[in-house]
Amino acid sequence: MMKNLTFLFRQPRWPFFMLLMLLLASSSAATPVLARQSKWPSSAAGQSPQAQETKVYLPIILRPEESGEPPLGEYQLLAFSDALLLPPAAELEPDLVAMKVVYCSTVGLPSPTSLTFAQARQNAQTYLEQLVSASTFAHLQTRLANLSLGEIATFVTAAVAAGETDAALAALLITVDRFPTEPLPLVNAAGLLSSSGLPNEALAFLNAAATTGRPYGSPLGIDGEQLALNNRAHAHLMLGQWAQAEAILLGVVAAEPQLAEARTNLSRALLCQSKHAQAALWYRLGERRMLWDVVEDGPEIQDQMIPIEHLYDTSAGKIYQVPNIPEPDKPEQAGTFRPIYEQMHNEQHARIMARNAVYPDLVQAYNNRELPFLEQTRLDSIHNAWAFVIYQPDMMAMRQEISDLDYELFLIEDTHTQELIALYGSGMVGEPLYQACRSLLTTQFAQRMTKYYELKSATMDYMVALYAGYTGVMANAHDPLLHDLLMNVTEGAMDSWYYGLVYQMSGWNTLMDINWSACMGAEEISNETGDTLELPAAEQCPDFVKGVKVGASLSDFVTVSITCEIIDVEISGTNGISPFVQYTHDLRKNEVTAFFGAKGKVGIGPLLELNAKEGFYVRANQTGLTDVGMKVATGGAIYAGNTGISGQIDGPEMEAGVAAAVEYWLNP
Repeated sequence: MMKNLTFLFRQPRWPFFMLLMLLLASSSAATPVLARQSKWPSSAAGQSPQAQETKVYLPIILRPEESGEPPLGEYQLLAFSDALLLPPAAELEPDLVAMKVVYCSTVGLPSPTSLTFAQARQNAQTYLEQLVSASTFAHLQTRLANLSLGEIATFVTAAVAAGETDAALAALLITVDRFPTEPLPLVNAAGLLSSSGLPNEALAFLNAAATTGRPYGSPLGIDGEQLALNNRAHAHLMLGQWAQAEAILLGVVAAEPQLAEARTNLSRALLCQSKHAQAALWYRLGERRMLWDVVEDGPEIQDQMIPIEHLYDTSAGKIYQVPNIPEPDKPEQAGTFRPIYEQMHNEQHARIMARNAVYPDLVQAYNNRELPFLEQTRLDSIHNAWAFVIYQPDMMAMRQEISDLDYELFLIEDTHTQELIALYGSGMVGEPLYQACRSLLTTQFAQRMTKYYELKSATMDYMVALYAGYTGVMANAHDPLLHDLLMNVTEGAMDSWYYGLVYQMSGWNTLMDINWSACMGAEEISNETGDTLELPAAEQCPDFVKGVKVGASLSDFVTVSITCEIIDVEISGTNGISPFVQYTHDLRKNEVTAFFGAKGKVGIGPLLELNAKEGFYVRANQTGLTDVGMKVATGGAIYAGNTGISGQIDGPEMEAGVAAAVEYWLNP
């Protein structure tokens, strides 16, 4: 697990998704503030999992009263994966090509076989009986006998999130038997079957879903038919039928831009047909939920990160008060200012020593703790965004302006040097030379200071913008250790820019004093002192997002509450999940995405309402959660004071769908 402060690149992997569509509730009347973390503890064999609280931080903090329409319409899907730092496609392509020998091999894959639904259903039962005892299966049948489709959907969500995919598959097979004319349970079961190495059975389930003649629904506002097609393509991938999968997925990625899973599935289909450049492009597009098109939406920062304003709200950044730099008003004051600058140099040295003294302890404290993978990845993403602040286009433009002014100042000083050389070589001596020298230095002082003030103003503007950007990103972390560590480095950056100006002024001032003394123009003035450099710490949570809480209880299995900083998810370990603990199935790099939402408008408490297109999703494999996200309305806001809002969402209002994925790593 990477915990040091270097850029975090995700190794190439494929979640070849058959989507588990079980959606959790958000609110259309509220624009929650979201960041991201997850703690889905896996249950050890023989243990009975108690209620497990999960804190989910998304990468995005929405602005209050945000208006305007996002690229995909009225609603915006906020995903943990959007903040990931990715290598450029040109660097990614060789890594993907190297993976072909393993992940494009058809050795060991099932042979394509046409099955009837009855045959597929029996094969699925046989497979499940190898993992789950008959008594446990019967217990689950009894437990789910009187539950609605929506309530079963919440059970499946909880089972997947807790790593109990066998329980999820068993529940889906029971649901298929109870509701044979409902297409989504068939699609959902097909997803888990394909992920479990039964792609022929998955295709038979999908064929059965197509014959029901009933609508597939749209969990989280995602077209259920496109989910089914994505699952079908995934089954073809599991059979080594690359071209068939590509043909299906090209239509899916065009029709449903919110299905990042389809884009990553397409990447593998293309790679295994030696379409390497296209595979690298679609892999990058699929690694994030947001469909970021570098042509239509603008370039990524350094070809690696979506621009920060699309990921984080940096409006909580602090205004930096740049200390004043004392400067002489005329050249004859240069000698008086030399001890002032020497004192400032000593102060900077003391600041550096103090900051360096605590830095190792900050690094050790941050690196030595153990965090869940998703939380550590979230913090790495925060650090990456912090480090990429300097590459924002406006920041780079400001640095270019500083560089240009610095060069112009260099040319002025070089010209002044040549003018002094010419004066001393003119043959003048005595007082006429001294008078001419003092006159020239006075003129040069005015010329140089005019350009210096331009440089000083541009540099201080940049420092203010840089500090606001740094602290604005840091405000999304909600982690004291990372906050203190990054603040230590931020203070160093401010010192570097500030004392860069001081050193430049000091060096030129010393030269001016020497030259003025040579012209016999030394003169003393009263001493002046510089301002003390104070760096206020950025707040760890923006003011406008504090004190807000909304929530929903989803049946007996999942409870979700949204506060100003986190989404708390509680999974119940009773009422049907615990009997499956000892049968936990190793997904063998398989991955499942679970979406959950309402069929129509559902009230949540007295003030909020859930729309059909809104909801919540999680993605998990055998190691735990790998991605989370929430779909919310872009308009409206919630403020401190609207606290304690909660409600019950279950029963027929819920809508569900399932898909699974195979996850590939460069070094499996």
